[in-house]
Amino acid sequence: MTRDSDVYRIEEEILARTPPFSENHVHAFFIGDTCKYVTTVIVPPNVGSLAAYSVDDLAVEIWVDPEEFYTASVIDMANRSVYLDFIRNEDDKEIRLGNGFTICYKVQKEGGIQNELIYEWSNGYALNGNLLVFKHSESGTLMDVDMDEDLSTVITLVTSAATYGIIQ
Repeated sequence: MTRDSDVYRIEEEILARTPPFSENHVHAFFIGDTCKYVTTVIVPPNVGSLAAYSVDDLAVEIWVDPEEFYTASVIDMANRSVYLDFIRNEDDKEIRLGNGFTICYKVQKEGGIQNELIYEWSNGYALNGNLLVFKHSESGTLMDVDMDEDLSTVITLVTSAATYGIIQ
């Protein structure tokens, strides 16, 4: 369970453990399971990586599955993320976006902690755990999210992905 109050503490821990010369983190949207607000968080490169060129190069599990991060030796994020550059609307039509986004999420298991924001946005769809959303340029490179420019698109994107079963 990740509360709004945990976000600051986790970021402080990341900054304390990241080498001072490493400015290669990426800002992503964090949608915590019991958080009341979407926040932007820093996501550092994986241990041993000097730079992050793709989501696979980032330590996303710190935010997506913090309990498992401290107990598992290897975490496979391949079945825990989806890249989308479209939103599906009520008419089942795809609306292309100017940028692509990668949504990273916790494996969906029965009895998990329901994400309160997703439940609220989707009018009752149950999705468990934390989500982390990264932005990509048109060429596919990672870029920082912007609260003013990207948040409304990401809320619609994540709601669409949850509602239409893209996140499972």
